[in-house]
Amino acid sequence: MQESSRAVSRSLGALEHLSVAAQPLTNEQLARSLGIPASSTYRLLRKLVALGYVDFDTAGCCYSIGTRLGELGERLADVACRSLPIRQLVANLRGTTGYYVSIWVPSGRHVRIALLMSGIGDRPGLLLADGRAPPFSTPGIAISMSATDAEVRTLVRLCRKRHERLGRNFRTANEVLKAVRAHRQAGYVAAYNLIADGWSMLAWPIPITLEPRRMGAIVIGAPSDRLRAEEQQLVHVVTRERDRYSRVLEAARVS
Repeated sequence: MQESSRAVSRSLGALEHLSVAAQPLTNEQLARSLGIPASSTYRLLRKLVALGYVDFDTAGCCYSIGTRLGELGERLADVACRSLPIRQLVANLRGTTGYYVSIWVPSGRHVRIALLMSGIGDRPGLLLADGRAPPFSTPGIAISMSATDAEVRTLVRLCRKRHERLGRNFRTANEVLKAVRAHRQAGYVAAYNLIADGWSMLAWPIPITLEPRRMGAIVIGAPSDRLRAEEQQLVHVVTRERDRYSRVLEAARVS
């Protein structure tokens, strides 16, 4: 039993290190990070490769997260966002505001829609297009409000090394941190997009699960003129419903 527990712990540790590495790791690099013998790491990695959770690059003799694990992570995020408390929250906000309401979650270094409720009008435009967004897009900034400055800087470094966009108007870590800190004080993110299609959004950080704590963002999307006119009213509505959701989520956790 002890041997089995140690193998599980090492497997999870290896996947965690690989998931945040700026580049694929060799067996020796991962062994040093985990503090275990290279021979043990090699056997562990070969099993994970055979299962499809880790990819092996023969040219560089290094390992990285496999597609199967990425797909599993996305499915788990979707399951969490179909929980009854989340569905009730989205339904309540949709019924109260009449606007698009969606839940966004981190997916690797990106952010993506995990749950979408229909809203008014015949199209949400680019605002709620299915797919991934940069880590510091509007919902990404909302999620980052609950992260430490060090965690934000780490994510910026990863994006730079992989040549990925940070988000609109962000070029440096200091620019990102300035925005995150400002929105922490406000408690939410307002993004008014008048150039592309006239749709805008408001976003708040929200826990998707409590143990382990997984943060996402709840987003309200609407025509820019209407959203601007109703911003403070919507802040009050979302704060009330989010507090109610938090109580329900906590009750579900302890029951």
